[in-house]
Amino acid sequence: PGCRCPWTGTNPMQVTKHALRNSSAVLVEENGALYVDSGSRYPVDMGVLTLTSRCNLDCIMCLEPLDVSRGLDLPYEEAMRLVDTFAGKVPKIWSCAGAALLHPRFFDLAREIRRRGTLVGVGTNGLALGNAEMLRRCAESGVKWLHISCPTSQPRRFARLSGRSAPSLFETFVRGLDNVDAWNRDHAPAEQFEVILQLVLMKGFVAEIDAYFDFIAKHLSHSPLLLRVEPMQLQGRGRERPELMLNIDELAHAAA
Repeated sequence: PGCRCPWTGTNPMQVTKHALRNSSAVLVEENGALYVDSGSRYPVDMGVLTLTSRCNLDCIMCLEPLDVSRGLDLPYEEAMRLVDTFAGKVPKIWSCAGAALLHPRFFDLAREIRRRGTLVGVGTNGLALGNAEMLRRCAESGVKWLHISCPTSQPRRFARLSGRSAPSLFETFVRGLDNVDAWNRDHAPAEQFEVILQLVLMKGFVAEIDAYFDFIAKHLSHSPLLLRVEPMQLQGRGRERPELMLNIDELAHAAA
C-alpha cells in the first residue's frame, strides 16, 4: 500500500494482483517462499525492484517511458516495503529500469536484501562503474550480477545511440568495463561479479559484429559473461525510431 513505481506511477503490488486475478492465478507464501498458484504451483524465482527513473543517458532504444526528466526516486520507506515482501522469499532480486546505482539509498537496500538471503543484481548503462569505488561498494553491499547495456563498440555510434555527444562518456563507459574486469581478475570466483551484457540489435549493427566481439574480448576477458541479445522494439523511445528496426531477413543474418 502506498508504493508507486517511479516510471509508471502505479502500485506494483496492485498491478501484480490484477495480473494474477486476470489469469486466475494467486500469489501465495509457503514455508518462507513465494509461489504462483494457477492449479499447478510454480516458485517465484526473481523479483524486480524499480527504484528510480533517473538516467544520465537518453538511449534511443530504451524500453522505458519517454520522460526521464522527472528524476523520481522511490522513497526508501516504500522500497523497504517491497523488500519486506520479496527479500528472503525469492532467490534473486534485480534492480533495473533507470540507472539504479544513482538512487541515493541503493546500497542500503542491496545490503538489506542480501542480509535476508536473496542475491542482488543491478542494471546499469556502465557509466557509474567508471569509478572503481562504485564496484567496491557494490561488492560490499552484496551485488552479484551486473547487467550492463552495451549497444556498440564504436565511439561515434555510442554518442548517437545514447543521445549524448560528449566523447568522454564513451571513455567512461570503457573504463567501467575495464574496472569490472580488473576486479574479477583480482578476486576469487566467489567474489567476482557475473556480467550480463545487453545488446539491442538494430540497423547498422551487423557491420560491426566482428569489432563488437573483439571489443568484448579485450575489455571483459576475465569476467564470467553472458550476452543477452534482443531486437529493437517499438516500445518506449523505440516508438520514435521505427526505421532502426531489423526485418526478419536482417535478424536471421545477424543471428548467423
